[in-house]
Amino acid sequence: MLWSWMVWGLVACGAADKDTGAGADSAADCAETVGALSGEVVEEVDVGVFEPMSGATVMVAQGGGGVIETLTDDEGRFRLSLEAGEYILSAANGDETCFTSEPQTVTIAACGTSEVTLEMDLWAGR
Repeated sequence: MLWSWMVWGLVACGAADKDTGAGADSAADCAETVGALSGEVVEEVDVGVFEPMSGATVMVAQGGGGVIETLTDDEGRFRLSLEAGEYILSAANGDETCFTSEPQTVTIAACGTSEVTLEMDLWAGR
């Protein structure tokens, strides 16, 4: 499963026309089974120096389910409302350089917010 996720992530490089989902539902919209995933995508521009990556595609998958995609905002941030459960997420920059992040597993709690940072790497996982 992880290998197919990585292959899918690499195929996503160069893709266009993603929905921008950097906005999010407020806590007032929380339902019993819904939580939030919030985070940022960064790239290392010098040893130990990271900068936000705007316009990166964040891909979120749940076992046996589909893939949800969103784009980071101008500050490299994203936020999604998701059903409580365990997800695998990764990011790609979508251009010819094909920066990707290592997949991460995150657990979303009902009415909670999980915060993640995805670090981009040229051809991560290769």
